Amino acid sequence: KLFAFWDDYGTMVEILLQFIKAERTSNWKVHLSAAVAMTPHFFAMDRQNYSRWLPVYLADMQSLESKHPTVYNEFMSGNHVVCRSSNPFSQVSTDMAFEQSLNADS
Repeated sequence: KLFAFWDDYGTMVEILLQFIKAERTSNWKVHLSAAVAMTPHFFAMDRQNYSRWLPVYLADMQSLESKHPTVYNEFMSGNHVVCRSSNPFSQVSTDMAFEQSLNADS
């Protein structure tokens, strides 16, 4: 049981690190693959909002190329994250950028 716990924990940490790398390097494909890898864990841990809406999000993003090619091309160019400096590996998701700027001023 203990090995199974640590094995699952290690897998989840790897997925989280992959997701963070995708955001920091503005890699859209890795972002989606990390989100796909996270989905079963949200179901297993009874995270109702994530397990309900993450598959909807993924389905919408998978059809983005055919339905909204302009948005898809922007995301593939790295415009799904915000970079406020010229430092590499410093991009953050839009909600985090919002929290760091506007909410911090409040």
